[in-house]
Amino acid sequence: MENKQKINLIKQRDFSETFDVSFAFLKQNIGSILRGLVFSLPIIMVGLFLMQSGQSEFMESYANLGAMSDPTEIWSLYAKMFTPIAIIGYIFLFLGGMIMALYPLCYVILYVRSENGNISQSEVWNLVKKVFLPLSVCHIIFGFILNLGFLLCILPGIIVGIYLAFFPYTYAAENSSITECFSRSAKLVKGNWWITFLIVLITIFLLAIIYMITAIPSFMTGFAGALGLSAFSNPIAVYITSLIPYLGSLFTTPFFVIIIGAMYYSRIAETGTEPMEQFIENIGTKDNQSL
Repeated sequence: MENKQKINLIKQRDFSETFDVSFAFLKQNIGSILRGLVFSLPIIMVGLFLMQSGQSEFMESYANLGAMSDPTEIWSLYAKMFTPIAIIGYIFLFLGGMIMALYPLCYVILYVRSENGNISQSEVWNLVKKVFLPLSVCHIIFGFILNLGFLLCILPGIIVGIYLAFFPYTYAAENSSITECFSRSAKLVKGNWWITFLIVLITIFLLAIIYMITAIPSFMTGFAGALGLSAFSNPIAVYITSLIPYLGSLFTTPFFVIIIGAMYYSRIAETGTEPMEQFIENIGTKDNQSL
């Protein structure tokens, strides 16, 4: 392993310092993180293939949507998006997305616990395996709460979403239960909601720009299909162009996770809810026993 100067994440940071340390951490560790994330690509590629294969009948009939007036006929068309093959594809994409999110999450946590910032892939994968199922459940619960909040005039969804933003870290780093990780996140955000909101908002805006750039080829094949240019909208072209945004996610997802981590550890340092030495000792001891 190469020697590197460890970045101290457990430190109170203001708005600009959060971004500075996140970029520095990403620059220092992106190679190590990508070497782990590459294993998620086959899962995503299979999921994308199954999803598009299962939706082939929907895509063939979608051009006739404008001519449909019967609601039953329209619902029948959209039901073709959820064939058994497509649903299996969605499951694969969910699993690949969870790996993309959890690997950098576990990497950051183990990096903080390490003495010199050097972590092996096996250590990260061991922690990923430990938290995968419960955090998958947490993400489903979070998604449900977030969508419910957005249905209630959007604003409640934003408020709740920011309060619960730290739940992956409070679960994986502090060994909280599924219910405790949400309440713990809310306690850490309390009193710093606006700064957390602004950092998350700017980060999502930056990542959305990157996504739109990587999605341009996919938009072009969709536009070509609408014009009837089959040479540019054949299944192979659609598959390849749809895969490009996922490749971009190999960089954008870790950065978002790192930003959240920088804010989380800043709040840990600021709140003093636990003595810092005891906090690190406790989480390190508990996980060392289970890994």
